[in-house]
Amino acid sequence: MKKLAVLMSVTLVGLMVFGGILVPNCKAARAIKIGIPLPLTGRHSPFGHHQKRAFDLALEEINAAGGVNGHPIEVSPVAGVLWELGFRFEKPGEMAWPPRRGLRGKRPPSDQQEFLPHYLEPAPVEYGPGWTLGRAPEAVRPVLARALEVFAAQVRREGWQAVWDNREPRAKYRGQGYFAVRIEGSCVALCLRSPFLRAEGRRRRFNKHWRVASPADVSEVLLAEAAASVRTVEELTDRFLAGQGVK
Repeated sequence: MKKLAVLMSVTLVGLMVFGGILVPNCKAARAIKIGIPLPLTGRHSPFGHHQKRAFDLALEEINAAGGVNGHPIEVSPVAGVLWELGFRFEKPGEMAWPPRRGLRGKRPPSDQQEFLPHYLEPAPVEYGPGWTLGRAPEAVRPVLARALEVFAAQVRREGWQAVWDNREPRAKYRGQGYFAVRIEGSCVALCLRSPFLRAEGRRRRFNKHWRVASPADVSEVLLAEAAASVRTVEELTDRFLAGQGVK
């Protein structure tokens, strides 16, 4: 049984996701709160303590440089989140999954409850093209802006639902087809894919991936190809759902 300690630290994933342009005078902005479970007990504890020191150092450096897009990073325990995932407390500060039978209905102790609002309150920023551009390397922003225009135009079609958050902009068609914009080094990628369909005894899916390095790469030919590929994803997704009995 793997045991995880609840601690106050910042995740490496959070640092990568939110990493971008560091803006000074971040104290006036609302904080972005992040937490992470680390193994501080048991046979993996040496690794957990090394990771904690690395996270604490990164947190100190990021906030000293001005935070992320003007927002300082704060940390909070993740007990509430882990509890929702099925973890239970075995002793103070230590959670386990899967829980022993007698622990399955046990809620986090009261001193952990105060941290739950950190995961219920809205984000301190308004996610959208502006946020995505703001955290991108400056050299990539012109081509990223053009790629986001292509993305936004295509996912306005019926059946698509776009998601703008602290990760890559992405959209799903009827919950199955997928379209995303990703930064890949000095380039920007437009990625499309359909769900798997069975054809000729094999499972196959439609995948399309464009990498553009400058706004000029987003040509009329690429725009036409992207529009046609979006329609292909829609048709294949409709066929997949029909095969599942979904109208």
